[in-house]
Amino acid sequence: MMVNTVGVTAWIRFLLRTGGTYALVTCFSLFLDPLQAEIYKWTDENGQVHFGDRPPDQKAQKIEMDVSVSDSQRLEAERINQEFYQIANEIKKRESQEAAARQREQVDLEKRKSRCKAMQRHVNVINTDYAFYDIAQDGSKSYLTDEDLANRRKQINSKYASLCGDILP
Repeated sequence: MMVNTVGVTAWIRFLLRTGGTYALVTCFSLFLDPLQAEIYKWTDENGQVHFGDRPPDQKAQKIEMDVSVSDSQRLEAERINQEFYQIANEIKKRESQEAAARQREQVDLEKRKSRCKAMQRHVNVINTDYAFYDIAQDGSKSYLTDEDLANRRKQINSKYASLCGDILP
């Protein structure tokens, strides 16, 4: 029996992406259960022959089935199983990395929001009608002219808008 490994690989990737590992395990168990189930044969009172995995009474006859697998089939199944675990591990690793990246982004966003709130307080102060001054190295005060104050306001408001405009009102 030849198995289309490209199709199997695509099928495994599809199941892992859409339904997760549990869906894949369920599908494999559906295929494997008939191989491991006990099969019984019995005849009902009307003479009808039945087969099933749960005999209705002690009179049912257990059917012995040869479910042996060739070496090539076993090797192919092992290869597919190994590929499945490799794919599953790659997906788990990628999902873990994506979750860590989302968490880092959230922490960075919270830090940025905090800095923007502090910057907003400075913007609110600079936009008031107070008199502002610079302090020179010798400690003397040099009051800003209206033009200098307007330039500073424009510069600070512009910087605030570019850094924080997308996260704060």
